[in-house]
Amino acid sequence: MSGKADETLNEIRDMLKILMDGQKQILEGINEIKSDQKKIQDEIKLSNFVLNSITLRNEMVN
Repeated sequence: MSGKADETLNEIRDMLKILMDGQKQILEGINEIKSDQKKIQDEIKLSNFVLNSITLRNEMVN
């Protein structure tokens, strides 16, 4: 291969590495968001349970 072809291949490899690194960062971000979403869903379930319990107790008292 000529020097120009080697240079072009190296540039393509560098670009692909940058793209793959970016993709990895995006996937890590998505996984963090999924984890946060799960925590929030669990907190909502607990809050709803507490609110429902308070409502039931209030109805029993009245």
